[in-house]
Amino acid sequence: VLKGLKMDNDTTNRVRVLTEHLGKPVIPAAMRESRETEKTALRRLLNALGPELLSDLLTLKRCFAGEADCGEAENIWPEGIAQEETAYLERVQSLTEEILESGDCFSLRSLAVTGNDVIQAGVTPGREVGHVLSRLLNLVLEDPARNEKKWLLEHIGDCSSKKKEL
Repeated sequence: VLKGLKMDNDTTNRVRVLTEHLGKPVIPAAMRESRETEKTALRRLLNALGPELLSDLLTLKRCFAGEADCGEAENIWPEGIAQEETAYLERVQSLTEEILESGDCFSLRSLAVTGNDVIQAGVTPGREVGHVLSRLLNLVLEDPARNEKKWLLEHIGDCSSKKKEL
């Protein structure tokens, strides 16, 4: 529909991503067991969406819960559920702000090691470097304290299936 309206690719992609995530819980129920698992789930979502798109998603969800001032948007939730959804979204927003303010790593850009560091540590240049960086990022998403260059370099071997002979 958006292509037919001659919308740019960025807008089309943003709308697609927002509509894909609109019907899903921001944090899966299995990840709501503790504050730390919730933050891990949010760091993963920040990695997938980025801070701006996550903020847009939370705003959109608050509109549907009837909390935000969204003009003529109608509350689609029964009253009790709307209050629960609003409280849940406030908690998610608070945790997201906490993650962003503390500077937690949630993308390759903020990972303490680079592709060059991985190659210098003995990983064969090519796709394997990207795979190692992705695995290291997953470790950091679980525990941001791991985003230390020394710790990550020590664990490259755990993340690499192929190392070049030194």
